[in-house]
Amino acid sequence: MYDRKPYKKKESVKPKSHNKHPRRRMVNRSNDFSYIETPKINSRIPKIEKDAVRVLIIGGVGEIGKNMYAIEYNDDIIILDCGFVFSVPEFPGVDAVIPNINYLIENKEKIRGMVITHGHLDHIGGIPYVIEQLGYPTIYSRELTLSVIKHRHVEYPKLKPLKTQLIEIESKLELGSTTVEFFEITHTMPDSVGVIINTKNGDVVFTVDVKINNDDGVVDKSEIETFSIFKNRNVLLSLCDSTNIEKEGFSQSEKVVSKTVNKIIKETPGRLIIASFASVISRNCSFIQTAIECGKKVVLEGRSMIKNLTIAIELGLLKVPKDAIISVEKASELDKNKYVIFATGSQAEEFAVLNRLANKTHRKLKLMKGDTILFSSSVIPGYERAVQNLKNNLSQAGATLITYETNEGVHATGHGNREDLKWIHSQIKPKFFIPVHGYHYMLVQHRKLMMDTCGLSEKDVAITNEGDIVEVSPDGKNFSILEEKMDNRLMVMDGNKIGPLSEIVIDDRRNLSTAGFVVIQMLVSKRTRTLKKSPDIITRGFIYIKESFDLMSDIRSKVKKSAEEEMSRSQSINIDDLKKKVYRDIGLYIFSETGKNPMIILNVIISY
Repeated sequence: MYDRKPYKKKESVKPKSHNKHPRRRMVNRSNDFSYIETPKINSRIPKIEKDAVRVLIIGGVGEIGKNMYAIEYNDDIIILDCGFVFSVPEFPGVDAVIPNINYLIENKEKIRGMVITHGHLDHIGGIPYVIEQLGYPTIYSRELTLSVIKHRHVEYPKLKPLKTQLIEIESKLELGSTTVEFFEITHTMPDSVGVIINTKNGDVVFTVDVKINNDDGVVDKSEIETFSIFKNRNVLLSLCDSTNIEKEGFSQSEKVVSKTVNKIIKETPGRLIIASFASVISRNCSFIQTAIECGKKVVLEGRSMIKNLTIAIELGLLKVPKDAIISVEKASELDKNKYVIFATGSQAEEFAVLNRLANKTHRKLKLMKGDTILFSSSVIPGYERAVQNLKNNLSQAGATLITYETNEGVHATGHGNREDLKWIHSQIKPKFFIPVHGYHYMLVQHRKLMMDTCGLSEKDVAITNEGDIVEVSPDGKNFSILEEKMDNRLMVMDGNKIGPLSEIVIDDRRNLSTAGFVVIQMLVSKRTRTLKKSPDIITRGFIYIKESFDLMSDIRSKVKKSAEEEMSRSQSINIDDLKKKVYRDIGLYIFSETGKNPMIILNVIISY
């Protein structure tokens, strides 16, 4: 729908929000964060031999997200993507999970650049958190991707300006002594690229986040032409997306989505709210064009939606009349069927538009009976319960929901199904293969598909974990995972600190979130070795004190008895032993009475 010729450069315009007080995720964006020093544990990894090829699995396997890989060849390291994931419920209080780049830091002098395949956050989101430690290597990508990266970088004003270089499909880079080429791939983000890294024994091909344009299983001519470049190439190794390995057939075409949703835009009688991924820029542009052609105004709600569509307008991907996009206030003056709202929040993100509508906390928008909400998205693994609750709340508010589950035509994946992947592998025909971008069971299924499709043996396919180093020998004949691993400790953005995840801290937070805490303060007489007064007790998230007077009284009595028993055993007071005794006794008592294990904090004051 949109041509892929180099965009005309335009003056950069800072994205503007119609909402003067946008709610955003509370993530440190000032670069006031500090890096926790970690011991060097990669020194035991042997130096790479001349002409050997190493693939560094930094992120993106055993999970969906946080994609980051690197190719090490002779004296060069080329980084491929740099994603992150927002925190998940298992890590309360953590803002983001980022790649562990300690191996790259220790080999920083070999880094020749960072090649980014496309602009989704799971491929670019980690850049602000690691770029400084990596020494600000040049970032190579196409114009839309670079624009998204630069707009995001503005949110971190204390970082240095990025060094970037624009590439196109015909570009050929010399990064150190290594040649890098590109080819066009289909994904839900325009300007996505596959990467070809030339080595002595053949090419390393990187096709993460890819699908095949097709019409009911008939591969589009453009795809055949694109992948024809591999007919006469010697592909040593390929890495490929495993997200949809379980789904049979070919992936659905975006043409079907456009046709389905365009019909809904034209025929919906009341107010229509379309929720989609803000990063699905081509699709959102198509929907907006249809709305405008139907004589409807467009309202953009949600910070990421506004930002990405502003970039699309800057680069000429979306051309709209001057007054076509209006504010929420202006829309309120129109009939409900005279405008369409494009909103964030299809995955039930806490501060996104849909969640605030469902919770009635949006400052300017209110759901009305008769509203139609179209989810042009599927549910990301791990978000199922949150999205289910969101849909329930929206339905209770009187909205009619159109979802992928009820109408498959409203969304198409950006990742290839089994037949897409079979076709891709049959074109590339690698000697060795590494499935990536998926949970472990997905990688295993992808290995089976690869063995059936290309006749590879099990030893020719590497199932990896984060921290693994996969190596092709200098003669190109042997393929293995090294016994030595890179530092693969989970790295997180926790407040203003970046460093390894502290299991002790996380365990404490989990405990606090499920059982609360009890603070016990004891005033102890050093002379008599007794409590001078009844212990003071403060509790939060454990019990409601006004309804638990008897329990609180019993706890005070138990504290007094336990403390004085311990102090009576010696002529002096050992505070550590005193705390251990009270902690053990009160913990057991509280559990026996309530079945709860709240965090217990003891404070002992010695009085003379």
